[in-house]
Amino acid sequence: MPDAQPMVDAGEVKPLIVAADARVASAPDVPTAEEALGNKWAAYAWRGIGAPKGLPDDVKARLVEALDKVVNSDEFKEFMSQRNFGIDYRDAAGFEAFMKDADESIGQALQAVGLAQ
Repeated sequence: MPDAQPMVDAGEVKPLIVAADARVASAPDVPTAEEALGNKWAAYAWRGIGAPKGLPDDVKARLVEALDKVVNSDEFKEFMSQRNFGIDYRDAAGFEAFMKDADESIGQALQAVGLAQ
């Protein structure tokens, strides 16, 4: 929705579904793909921060502390909310699991349509 919102607001397009696990606050009347099509499908733009392998523990701890402070700040939450972006902040292990799952599912989709072996 963040990318499409200006066109929706201008009446140029009408959203039919949201590719999310749940309805979004900026378009509460727009069903999810699962609700509309029976297909549990979600797609998200995501961002992550990585560091070199072997990063000293004290540096890693400072980085994690700084990220936690930003993500949990009212200023960041308001910034994201005003732009209709959700927040799904994960720790290092959670982000690693997310990346692994995304790699596997995208790989399976590409194989299913013949774009990967």
